[in-house]
Amino acid sequence: MALDRLWTIVRLRVRSLLKGTALDAELDEELRYHVDRQTDELVSQGVSPGEARTMALRAIGGIERRKDEMRDQRGVSLVEDVGRDLRFGLRQLRRQPGFAVTAIVSLALGIGANTAIFQLLSALSLRTLPVRAPSELTEVRLTGDGRDGRQSGRNRQVSLPQYREILARQQAFSSMLAFGDTRFNLSPHGEIRTVDGLWVSGSFFETLGVRPLVGRLIGPDDDRPGCGEGVAVISYALWQRDFGGRADVVGQLLPGDSPAPIIGVTPQEFFGVEVGRQFGVARPICASGFGANDHWWLAAIGRLKPGWTRAQATAQLSQVLPDIQRTTMPNYRPELAHNYMTMGVEAVDASAGVSPLRASYQRPLGILMIISGLVLVMASVNLANLLLARAAARRHEFALCLALGGTRRRLVQQALTESALVAVLGAAVAVGVAIVFSQSIPPLMSTRSDRIYLDLELDWRIFAFTAAVAVATSLVVGIAPALRAGKASAIGAPARGSAGNDGLRLRRGLVALQLAITLMLLFAGLLFLRTFRNLSLEEKGLGERGVLIASVFFSEERLPPERRLATYADLDERVRTLEGVVSSAAAFTTPLGGSYWESDFVSDTNVREMSYGNRVSPGYFATLGTPLVAGRDFSDADGPGAPAVAIVNESLAKGFWSGSPLGHRFTQPSDSGGPGVQFEVVGVVRDQPYEDLRQPHPHILFIPLAQEPDQKEYRRYVIRSSRSPAQMMAAMTAAVDEFDPTAGIRYALLDTQVGDGMLQERLMARLSAVFGAVALLLAVVGLYGIVSYTVASRRAEIGVRVALGASGARIVRTILGDIGRTMAAGLVAGGLLALAAGRGLASLVYGVSSTDVMTLSAAAAVLAGAGLLAAMWPARRAAAIDPVAALRET
Repeated sequence: MALDRLWTIVRLRVRSLLKGTALDAELDEELRYHVDRQTDELVSQGVSPGEARTMALRAIGGIERRKDEMRDQRGVSLVEDVGRDLRFGLRQLRRQPGFAVTAIVSLALGIGANTAIFQLLSALSLRTLPVRAPSELTEVRLTGDGRDGRQSGRNRQVSLPQYREILARQQAFSSMLAFGDTRFNLSPHGEIRTVDGLWVSGSFFETLGVRPLVGRLIGPDDDRPGCGEGVAVISYALWQRDFGGRADVVGQLLPGDSPAPIIGVTPQEFFGVEVGRQFGVARPICASGFGANDHWWLAAIGRLKPGWTRAQATAQLSQVLPDIQRTTMPNYRPELAHNYMTMGVEAVDASAGVSPLRASYQRPLGILMIISGLVLVMASVNLANLLLARAAARRHEFALCLALGGTRRRLVQQALTESALVAVLGAAVAVGVAIVFSQSIPPLMSTRSDRIYLDLELDWRIFAFTAAVAVATSLVVGIAPALRAGKASAIGAPARGSAGNDGLRLRRGLVALQLAITLMLLFAGLLFLRTFRNLSLEEKGLGERGVLIASVFFSEERLPPERRLATYADLDERVRTLEGVVSSAAAFTTPLGGSYWESDFVSDTNVREMSYGNRVSPGYFATLGTPLVAGRDFSDADGPGAPAVAIVNESLAKGFWSGSPLGHRFTQPSDSGGPGVQFEVVGVVRDQPYEDLRQPHPHILFIPLAQEPDQKEYRRYVIRSSRSPAQMMAAMTAAVDEFDPTAGIRYALLDTQVGDGMLQERLMARLSAVFGAVALLLAVVGLYGIVSYTVASRRAEIGVRVALGASGARIVRTILGDIGRTMAAGLVAGGLLALAAGRGLASLVYGVSSTDVMTLSAAAAVLAGAGLLAAMWPARRAAAIDPVAALRET
């Protein structure tokens, strides 16, 4: 019965909403029928028709009043009132297009910026993988400093032997997968064309629950020792781009330097398990040729069994880890073996995938989220000021409503509804702003050869966030005008159009808050701009302009290890004699090139330290423009069989030898505990960057490339040329093609490579500058508004002053002095807030203190100058007021 009654109530109220006009007509007809009947009865009793009509209306309480009471009984009066308020609000916005555009655009910028940054954070950290039951996915990570040896890829957590032992001994997971990130060359020869790729275990797709769109996916039978080139699975994007989406792609050979038959295509929504990357090709781990105990290149993910938690998984893995480590121990010397055995293990949530990008950008994006939130506060303050001004200007309207029988509750409801309407319209436009803004950020995080992919499609989280921000904003900006409307009085209502002084102190307080926030944002923006500038102008010990980097890749079958040294000597000579080549050299890596080599060494003064290393050929320093400070460069005599020599940079020399390092010796210990290799220092060069521009003078040692016994199947050249990069690339490609038509080649420019080392700083500088500019614009608009409002409210007073002989300059000084106090309060508060907030930015700035007073002074000067210019226009307008006209308006 209760459900039937509830259903009846719901049905009647829905009917009241949908057929309100028809019900009103029926109600009006019924009430008039009752009035007519009562009138007829009174007339039949001898009352005159006019008096009878009046008595009948009095008895029923008035038709309109009774209709209102009957509508209230339907239980939908609140919804109807809101509907009327919305229609009224829309009419008000149409009548005041300037207010409407200013309010909606301000909110759209504020809400849109917040939504865009939240969209990026959601894509990086909140959005789960598009796979079956992602909440069950758990990554197994090893903790501690025990990974000595070769490390490759971005997600290097475990070696292949470790993964196999974990798989055999774990009890927490129903299934496990392993993957390693790599790149595959899809060009059979000439300039290479790489795509992001994955080496995957046979259980990879099965554990994730990914089903093929075309063909089949890699399974356990495809990942077995001796699989050769193995098979290949391609992504939907690559299938569309390179194969035209043809169904006969299955069975075709994957193009490139390691062809493998394509067996299937993954669904469109599956991008892999690393957030920020979109794989193009997946191949089985057995085809990688990697399996050494000291090669760290895999990530391991398991699917939790029902009833297991990640804490339980960590505990179980911790119990078996010592046996796993003993079984997979590389050939380490004692101290390295100790580090290896003391590593720990933890099981962490992998429902949102894995991502080194997340660790790099989560904090910067979090700071940008705070900055965009402050921009939204600025927009809200502007809107609140506008609404307060409207409320003051509409006091006559509110007083008239109260005099005609309206309630204060209805006035407050109307004011809140109007502010909510503006917030909703601003949020609707903000979605478009967010789409444009968020799509523009990933390119700022990408390089020419390393593209960042983020799934920025709108989902329920984005809409929920935008809606929540819109609701919060409508409440924040609408509460003060609503309370102002609720305090309206029907007695002594001011004349229409009189602004008065109501709320002026509150509005000035809001403007001071705007100025404080703006100063804080300008200060942060200038800090990030100075950081980017400092890194750009940092002395790098390089002449990077005009240096081309060419990496030549050979087939291991066509170029076996025993032939490489002689072959490379021939190719080196061909490169040196190319037209336009000023100098050239070969190197293992280049500054900020991504590859790195780190090793410990012991000096002849018994100092042990870690140092970066590089293997280079003669002419490397001259080609890069790195000055030789002392000693000599490498020469052709420093080849196989010659005494082992090394060149160190200034930081290394100063850190380990009290005087000149020339002639001193150091030993590079062997990981396996052997005698190691002893080098003699023959030269010192200027410091240059290695892995990160922010590293303060990294220690780097250089050894001759020709003395490296393990020559790789690639050769990386640095070439300084008098020709344009395009001309040099064409000449180099022709030379390599003539030398070996099957070789691949990849190019980079050293200055671009150095510039790519400042991606995070460039992102923060650009976005914080944009946010600071928007905040400055909003502050100027707010300041202009409060000065204009002050002039309007004091029009009569100013007219009297002018009539009594006050000059225009004095009127301007009075207005500016009045608003100057508000500006001073805002600047003082903003300075204190900026210095406090700067301490939280210390790790993100470079070459400048996060509490730098000069930077703060510059930001304050910019804000004060812009504020005075904004205030000058209405102040000059005040000085031109006609006293007679002003006094007539009072």
